[in-house]
Amino acid sequence: IPVLMCNAAETNHPRDFILTRISVPPVCIRPSVVSQLKAGSTEDDLTMKLTEIMLINDVLKKHKRDGAPIKTINETWDHLQVQCALYINSELSGIPPELQPKKFTRGLTQRLKVVVRYGLVYLHVMHAAIF
Repeated sequence: IPVLMCNAAETNHPRDFILTRISVPPVCIRPSVVSQLKAGSTEDDLTMKLTEIMLINDVLKKHKRDGAPIKTINETWDHLQVQCALYINSELSGIPPELQPKKFTRGLTQRLKVVVRYGLVYLHVMHAAIF
């Protein structure tokens, strides 16, 4: 199956598209915000999503180790897949109602959109300043 203009036969297998690792941005990209109204700090959306993914992964391992019913393992697996997808793109459509997030969060895609938009505005301002 030709995908993404890959010509080599060994790169066209579907198993190559399974996500096995998630990139974690450095803390400067996902900072904690100290709150004066509440004690402690408020964690960034990405940090919270990564924490949730790790917790769900631990639950999935526990279910598999303890011999939980297949239905329970499949539901946990689906929940883990949705959380990984929301980490990458929080504006994902087609999520089942029971797995939809309660509040809006910003994923990696939304952050990149802001960076690109800021870069384009900066270039426009610099171009206008030159002429």
